[in-house]
Amino acid sequence: MTFGDIIYLLAITLELLFLPLLAIYIISITISWLYGAPYVATRKDELSELVEKAKKYLTKNAQFIELGCGDGRITRMVVRDYGMKGVGYDINPLLIVVARLLTRFQRLPQALFYKKNVLDVDLSQADIIYLYLLPPIILTMKNKLLNTVKKDALIISHAFKIPYLEKYLIEQADGVKFKTYYYNRSK
Repeated sequence: MTFGDIIYLLAITLELLFLPLLAIYIISITISWLYGAPYVATRKDELSELVEKAKKYLTKNAQFIELGCGDGRITRMVVRDYGMKGVGYDINPLLIVVARLLTRFQRLPQALFYKKNVLDVDLSQADIIYLYLLPPIILTMKNKLLNTVKKDALIISHAFKIPYLEKYLIEQADGVKFKTYYYNRSK
């Protein structure tokens, strides 16, 4: 077997490993698009600013829920930096696997991630809810956000205003690409 044959076999082997992973990724992204929630990661340079505005709500005993968590970067950040319990939900199974792997790598047992439609998540125990969802999904969540969330819970919406919570807007942060809106119904 020549050196060229070895390189050829190595290239074929890598292709056979890469193509199924690419197919899984494409199927995963398609699932997200079909449910109306494409994955768009929050920029890492914006994370600290987003969390800073919610600092007084981020206590050790608080329950943090992230809807449309993607790779779970916000949940992992609040769990790591504030010692609270965080749960992330996303419809995309590949992103949930990534979030769980990153959580395990960072040794954050208080951060949990589940593949679940955000419309089916129980928000009644949440103290802080972070969502990065498209407006049609936000509108669909109206009843849930108005009737099942604790009155003193902080609701953070990245990029899109929540029209039916407009009178409860307590703060707005101007990000690099998107604004972030903070709502609290007890105010």
